[in-house]
Amino acid sequence: MLYLLGASWCHINVATTKASSGVVLHGLAEIRRGVKAPAESAAFMAWVLGVEAVLEDGAGRLRCANGQLVYTSDQSPVSIGWNAIGGVRASADPDGVRVAASATAGAPESTAALDHVRLNCADLAATARFYRDIGLSPSWAGDHNSEPLEMTRNWLDDAHWVHLSSSDGYLSLSRADWGEYGTHTTASGPPRFMHIGLAVTNLDDIIRRLDTEGIAYWAVDGPIGRQLYLNDPDGDAAIGMNVELVHYRAGVARSGRLS
Repeated sequence: MLYLLGASWCHINVATTKASSGVVLHGLAEIRRGVKAPAESAAFMAWVLGVEAVLEDGAGRLRCANGQLVYTSDQSPVSIGWNAIGGVRASADPDGVRVAASATAGAPESTAALDHVRLNCADLAATARFYRDIGLSPSWAGDHNSEPLEMTRNWLDDAHWVHLSSSDGYLSLSRADWGEYGTHTTASGPPRFMHIGLAVTNLDDIIRRLDTEGIAYWAVDGPIGRQLYLNDPDGDAAIGMNVELVHYRAGVARSGRLS
């Protein structure tokens, strides 16, 4: 989730980071979701976004401007592929989210781009360090009141959420016991997937389609742009909304920070 902090909203400009292994992460290349009905979920999101879905090997695939969104019947709620130079060893983060390098090509003509993944973490500090060590840059963070933190020594000890960015795409991580996503909700169970974020250029068209079909959503106009939240067919309204669409303002990159 991109937190709207009003006048106190802040960002920290950071360059694309080299991990200790020499890897350079450029951005998201693939997000995979394990769902009950891959074809149905892919068809729904293709309709929402105004793009085409392809069913291949039992997986529903949507080509985005910088990679692909894939719905599968895998048990894992989410896995993440990054474009990288130098290679990233396929592994899993401390909560079991699968992470790997990918060479997935994008579709430049697509009206949607992979933007971020939102996760809750059993151990926020350990998970943030994991992603930092594979080449993502901490770009902003906040305490339990969503007040921004200065990223000085031991800042992770006070953080309740943190964004880690590449040049194109990022991760939004938070403590599993924080705020409305506490341990009493099923969404806070491992691997704590909350939502997928996509950047779009046609939000007004999307809103018209949703209104025509009476599909519930929540929209907000914030400092980074216009954001809309909804559920795909695998979502649970009692937990929250598992898709975020954002139309960034001019000057705000898909990394979620100001250019």
